[in-house]
This record gives sequence, C-alpha cells and structure tokens, in this order.
Amino acid sequence: MDVHVQAGNKRKYGQTTVPLPEPQVHPENISDDEVKIRTGFRSLLLLLAYILIVCNGSVEAMTEKATNLTWFEEWMIYFEWIWGRECLTLESLANKFSTSHWRVVLILERKRKRVLEALHQWPRFVSFEEDFALRSQRWKDKYRQKRVIFWDDTNVAAPDPSDADLNRAWYSYYYGTCVAKGAVFLQLCGWMGGWELWSGAISDTDYQQRAGIFESSEICCKVSNICAYSFLEHYGQGLPLHVGCLARQKTAHAAA
Repeated sequence: MDVHVQAGNKRKYGQTTVPLPEPQVHPENISDDEVKIRTGFRSLLLLLAYILIVCNGSVEAMTEKATNLTWFEEWMIYFEWIWGRECLTLESLANKFSTSHWRVVLILERKRKRVLEALHQWPRFVSFEEDFALRSQRWKDKYRQKRVIFWDDTNVAAPDPSDADLNRAWYSYYYGTCVAKGAVFLQLCGWMGGWELWSGAISDTDYQQRAGIFESSEICCKVSNICAYSFLEHYGQGLPLHVGCLARQKTAHAAA
C-alpha cells in the first residue's frame, strides 16, 4: 500500500487511516534529570536554548522534521547519539525510538548540518570587548587590557586500523593507543573552541607549529588591534610553562 498523505498525528494508507505511535519523549514529560542522563545537558531549558541558538532563533527551523517522528524526538536522537552514553549503535537508537536505521542516519545528517552551519556563522574567537566585559574581576586584575587565548592539545579515541601504515600514523606513544590529536582553546570569559583533528602519531610541538592555531590567533589579534597572548600553561612542577607568546612586539619560546 502506498503512503499518500502524512499530516498531524495520522498516516493514511489508501483508504485506511492509522494513528502514529505516541512520541517516545516530549518536552512536557521529560525531567531535567532524564535530560542530563540522556543528553548531557543539565536541564531541559538549556537543551531547548541550545536548539534555538543553532537555529538562529527560528522556531520554524527548530521544529523542522525529516521523518514521521516529532521535532523533539529528532533532536533527542541527535543529542543522545553525540552524547554516546546510552545508545552506542544506530540500531539501538532506532529501536529505542521505534524507527528505522536509515531514518536515524537521515536525522543525524540533518541535525549535524544545522549545527555546523550555525558554528561557521560565528567568529572563532570572541572580541576583546566581549571577553573583557564577561571575564571575572580576577582576570581583569591579572591581565588588564590583554586578550588571552589559552591553548592545549588533546585527543579523541580512534579505532585501531588493520593496515600497518595507517596504524602507525594514528598510534600515539604518549596515550599508548590510536587517537586523533587536536587542540582546544579557552578565553578568559569562558568561551571555548576546538581545532581540526590530525592523526595521533604527530607530536604536540609539530601539531602546534603545523596546524595553524597560533597563526589564527595572531590574525585575530591584528583584527582587534589588541596586544594579545596565546599560551599553554602547565603546572606539573608547580611552575607555568608558556608556549608561543604571539604578540608581535614580544616573542617568547617555551620556558619554564
């Protein structure tokens, strides 16, 4: 039987109208605790705020659907998948929401595209005015009119390739396993971001020099015309380790 119309909460097969199944989850019947367990957001309000932000305030975009599930169910599928705590496979996620594997893939692709489009519309770093206005008094007293960007290398777990050359390229001796290596940054106001992932065999020093993270910070400094520093602090010995002081008038190398 062909599907002719799908509208509201009913689907018509020829002359037969079959009610759609009840939603697995709804904003009115999910608690903050359940939201945190399933998605990582501390509350439903924060989850909905995130959706509204990535949709640029458009309710139409927020409630857009790709399948016969509700708009909220589709967002929950996306959040549960990227949170990765309960449903570890697409099949388990499809069974949980009484839908098919290909519909879950379609939902994930649509939501990921929406999120990436929103991210690419935002500047990578916040302006000095925003950073200074939102930072705590402690940082204002310590750094005054400096625009500081903290960088640190990090890793993301990766599967072990069966090919020997690929395994060698992704294996990190530091972590003792195959990883993807990237970088994260933090500004004094709390704004955070990440950088592109490289294969794990690259050293931290090579990554910092070749990935372009410091160059991007330097461009950011030029645009804002603010004397800014980008450095990584390490307190393993109780002393700061400053890597790559980027202000043009002051250049520093790693020194403890």
